[in-house]
Amino acid sequence: MVFVFNSTSVASKWLVLEKSCSSSRTENPAFKLTDVSHTKSTGKKSDFDGFLHMYTYSLSLIFSRKVGTMGMGGYVYITCSMNHSTLYTGVTSKLAARIVQHRERYYPGSFSAKYNCKKLVYYKWFDTIVEAIVEEKRIKNGSRRKKEMLINSMNPDWKDLYEQIKFL
Repeated sequence: MVFVFNSTSVASKWLVLEKSCSSSRTENPAFKLTDVSHTKSTGKKSDFDGFLHMYTYSLSLIFSRKVGTMGMGGYVYITCSMNHSTLYTGVTSKLAARIVQHRERYYPGSFSAKYNCKKLVYYKWFDTIVEAIVEEKRIKNGSRRKKEMLINSMNPDWKDLYEQIKFL
């Protein structure tokens, strides 16, 4: 996984943080910090072609995470309206609580409240919230057909999965 961020300590210095993928979930991940300020910049988003997304994150978030614990991770989830006409994709660290908020219209002006997206039809756990956010962005940028294929891979009958996760 690669994270790109603009260093706040040095003006216009771009750094890349790479996390090595290890086979063991219990060993500490290795990180490599690289200065890519010398990369030719055109001022466009495509300057760092090959990177999935560009985010600004604090190094403390990445280095403080504990491998194998669920405390710093997050869920990507998809809810839908009762007639399956509208889909909502979101990310959260507390899935059960977030689904309760959708069901109770905790934020009455939100998209999910407006279109009645209360039925949890898909969710997936990620070890870091950063990974979850990247996946949420990928899903949101995909077509409805791709979202339906993702839901069908986990939940072909589009049943409400809230009963499975209400104690998470």
